Amino acid sequence: MINYTKLWILLTEKGLKRTDLIPTISSSTLAKLGNNNKVNTDTIDKLCEFLNCQPGDIMEYVSKKELEENAKKAEDTVNNILSLMENVTGLSIDEILSKSPEAVEQYKNYIKNGKFDLSGMLEDTKKFDKE
Repeated sequence: MINYTKLWILLTEKGLKRTDLIPTISSSTLAKLGNNNKVNTDTIDKLCEFLNCQPGDIMEYVSKKELEENAKKAEDTVNNILSLMENVTGLSIDEILSKSPEAVEQYKNYIKNGKFDLSGMLEDTKKFDKE
């Protein structure tokens, strides 16, 4: 499966947002990229021209096995984080999830993208005590 995580990382490194690509590609194509769906080589060409990069800078092949392993690692990490939050806050996992479902989704995305900051998460858990 082709994965476009490298594209999102490159955009961040260049100080750009996903929406900055809309003059170059359509919003529906942007959505396809966001879901790792197939796009044609003309799209890849436009992106490489706009970003002044090579195709390998914006996409990579990831095997189904690797995706499953990464999903399992992410799930295990989220479960470990929830246990840690449970211990730090004294709240049950259900209470944590009900108080901050957006934060949980944000942490899942951080983990999937390899940008997880445990110290930041611990600071966020202190907010639960005040709510």
